[in-house]
Amino acid sequence: AAAEIGGVLGPLSLGILSDNERSFQSGLTMLSLVCIILFVLVFVLKHLLTAQQN
Repeated sequence: AAAEIGGVLGPLSLGILSDNERSFQSGLTMLSLVCIILFVLVFVLKHLLTAQQN
C-alpha cells in the first residue's frame, strides 16, 4: 500500500510543482528532502527497535 501511495504521489507532486514553478528545481528539491527525511527516519527507528530489544 505504501508503494502505491509513493508511486502516485511522487510523480504527481513533481508534476504539479514543475508546472507551477516552470522548472524542475522545486519538485526535485521536494523529492530530495523527502528522501533525506525517510533516510533519517529509518536509522531512528532502527535505533529505537534495538534499544527496545535490550
